[in-house]
Amino acid sequence: MHPAVFLDLDNTIIHDTAGSAEVEAVSLIQGAAPAIASLRGLGYRIVVVANQEGVARGKMIEEDVHALNARVAELVSRTANGAVIDAFYYCPYHPKGNLKQYKKDHKNRKPKPGMLQQAAEEMRLDLSASWMIGDELADVQAGRAAGARTVLLRPDAELLQPIEPSQLQGVMAEPPDHDRPSGPDFYAVGLVQAARLIAQQPRVETHDPVSSDEPGRKWDAQKVAQLQVARPKPAEANKPEPATMGGRAFRPWGAPVAEEDEKPIVVKPFRKRPQREDHPSQPPATQDEPADIPDTIRQAIERKKQNAGEADEPGTDKTLRLILQELRSQRAATQEFSFLTIIAVALQLVAIICLLGGLFMGGSSDALFLRWLGAGIMAQLLSISTMMYGR
Repeated sequence: MHPAVFLDLDNTIIHDTAGSAEVEAVSLIQGAAPAIASLRGLGYRIVVVANQEGVARGKMIEEDVHALNARVAELVSRTANGAVIDAFYYCPYHPKGNLKQYKKDHKNRKPKPGMLQQAAEEMRLDLSASWMIGDELADVQAGRAAGARTVLLRPDAELLQPIEPSQLQGVMAEPPDHDRPSGPDFYAVGLVQAARLIAQQPRVETHDPVSSDEPGRKWDAQKVAQLQVARPKPAEANKPEPATMGGRAFRPWGAPVAEEDEKPIVVKPFRKRPQREDHPSQPPATQDEPADIPDTIRQAIERKKQNAGEADEPGTDKTLRLILQELRSQRAATQEFSFLTIIAVALQLVAIICLLGGLFMGGSSDALFLRWLGAGIMAQLLSISTMMYGR
């Protein structure tokens, strides 16, 4: 079964219509539609329960009430981006009505709980887990009589004291319950604050519904327990073979790794490249020496071997070390007089010239001296930056 929030209409969702049939004049109270959407998001069904005594007094007919309810549902849905009011219930009766057919004290008229009980039966609602929100004590008493928790809307809700039993004379619809206070469970300024209060309160567990449409039935716990007998485990012979991938048994995530699953990492030796046919003069590579070495580096390596007396000594490691030394020496030779070094030297000269110019030409004027000095400092900084960038 579902929990629900029962809402009064006038001064709760819309401004008071005073029993008028002017549907176009209906306007929502600010924040009412978002509050309804929030309550729906909390899992509550939204049910409007209203006393429409205007029908009994002859100010409107029941078709006007249906039009009013449709207008309210449309405004709420449009204002709160699809918020839904699940149902509308109204009581057109009044003991002092002008129309004979509606002149009586009906069981659905608040403060009696008839409308809440009817909605609970038709919509399969759990009243013990539900709430009633309204701006009158009759709304509070209807909710309490139905077994729901209640919120009374008052503009001065934050300043109100708990309602005394003497204030409820003539409004009580059920004998007093000594386990609960006689007044509402909570006060709120408006529907927005009431929705926040409901969201902060612990939820009451609801009863599970049954698939049958008969009202009042509950699950048979014993039969449900019989249906939940543990299923027999499948035989070991019927267990499927573990999935394989790439010739290797599938291992579930987090399972311990077997020693046979771990394979050593194999480092492959340096591969030889075949000798190119378009260079027949290039000597073939030996078994331990790479074949794709430039001629200039090869010649330099041969000279170093001859000088060290190691011309015939094989070994890939020694050959690679010689290649690395040769490349470093060539790189160092090419970087001795790079373009950036020339620029740095030129900027250093400019800095020196500016300093000398300031000393000899700026003696007559301090401003001229400062200009020469500033130019020299700028040239010096550019020189330092260029040398650092070259490195």
